[in-house]
Amino acid sequence: MSTVEEIRAKYRERKFATTQVLRSNFALKAFLRTMYGWRKDLPEKERKEISAKVDTLVKHPSGAWEALIIAQTDACEPFEKIRKDSEKHLVRLAKSLPVWSEFGKDVFGFGPLSLAIIVAEAGDLSNYSDVGKLNKRLGLAVIDGIRQGGLKKGSKAEDWIEHGYNVQRRAAIWQAIALPMLMHVKRKPDLPYIKLYLERKEFELARDPEMTEAHANSRARRYMEKRLLKDLWKAWRRDQNGCVERSQCRFPDAEIAVAV
Repeated sequence: MSTVEEIRAKYRERKFATTQVLRSNFALKAFLRTMYGWRKDLPEKERKEISAKVDTLVKHPSGAWEALIIAQTDACEPFEKIRKDSEKHLVRLAKSLPVWSEFGKDVFGFGPLSLAIIVAEAGDLSNYSDVGKLNKRLGLAVIDGIRQGGLKKGSKAEDWIEHGYNVQRRAAIWQAIALPMLMHVKRKPDLPYIKLYLERKEFELARDPEMTEAHANSRARRYMEKRLLKDLWKAWRRDQNGCVERSQCRFPDAEIAVAV
């Protein structure tokens, strides 16, 4: 089994363990909310108060439901251990990839687990003849001027098929790239990818005065994610092609498309 195949197998194990814990937690909280009288027709304020009370109770079990909460926590422990062990394994595997030493280790905020997630979701990056195909696989492409996931309700079935958008995969890439990067925006605004994000956000706001800050933020995040993926893809292919200087490698320098 190749390192890429091993990463994908271990990632599926991690994903299964994580899902089991999430399902159990959701079920427990849904039960407790019901016991506290939560209903859809309650005023929003009351629903939020009940949810907050349940969140506190789960963190600090007590009262009539203490035994139930503790039992649920104990039942999840084996899956939590599997998740943690899987992540340690993924980190080791990612560090063994040549692209980690050539590119990944020098990018602040981009850890080996982030690399493992990308490889697990995309597979061998050398299989993508251009970075646009990699972007589409990971939910970051722009198709006919519309970002993946941006189709309106009522769009034709063939349009959805063409977009090939996978919500879970897109969320995984967000957690692998944008989330860890943006944690350092205030402390390290001069780091290359963070600086790129901030500059793109300013550009978007200046380009369209009516654009909301949230919209500009979203577009800037995607731009940053796509740039990092582009650089990662190039580094991967340089290693695969056995070339050191970029000019020695024959592959297209794809543009980074951003759409609403």
